[in-house]
Amino acid sequence: MAKSRVALVKVHPQAVPSTILNKVRETINLLGGLENFCRKNDTVLLKPNISESGALYCTNPSVTWAVAKTFSQYGCKVLIGEDPSIHIKEEIAYTEYSMYELAEQAKAKVVSLRHGPHSKVRVPGAGFFSEIQLSSFAIEADLVVSLAVMKSANITTVTLGLKNMKGLVKPSWKRKFHSGNLNQGIVDLNKI
Repeated sequence: MAKSRVALVKVHPQAVPSTILNKVRETINLLGGLENFCRKNDTVLLKPNISESGALYCTNPSVTWAVAKTFSQYGCKVLIGEDPSIHIKEEIAYTEYSMYELAEQAKAKVVSLRHGPHSKVRVPGAGFFSEIQLSSFAIEADLVVSLAVMKSANITTVTLGLKNMKGLVKPSWKRKFHSGNLNQGIVDLNKI
């Protein structure tokens, strides 16, 4: 199993976007640069966590913009996609988050993980799911980047970027995670 590398930098959450952009680039450089993760012309799917306007568990829009701009300037085709919580209308969440504006500014494209195409993918070494229906945007991307907020949830001990990947799952499949072993389901999802 490959070892994970983590880099942390400190930045005030209300910092101006240019400061956040510099901190995102500093973090990527601490990890060895974008060339360790992708090549020019690769398709990169960014998966922020968005929901109701102003919710503390949402990814800071300036972070999403900064990461998108960094990959775009490197020469990647950048997609930004999310399927907000089932009780939230996707278009309203995208609008309140300023998803279209930040994507345009970063030369990225917004894609719907809720309404876009989905395909079944086999889970290697499955613990709960042998297969999961995922967004075709995620399947076809060269790189998927979770832009999750570090948090915990009442139904799991800690979620970090792992539970954020549930936004890649076809909406009708999301309920299956909660009807069985949620923790193992999240592990299975992140094995793909």
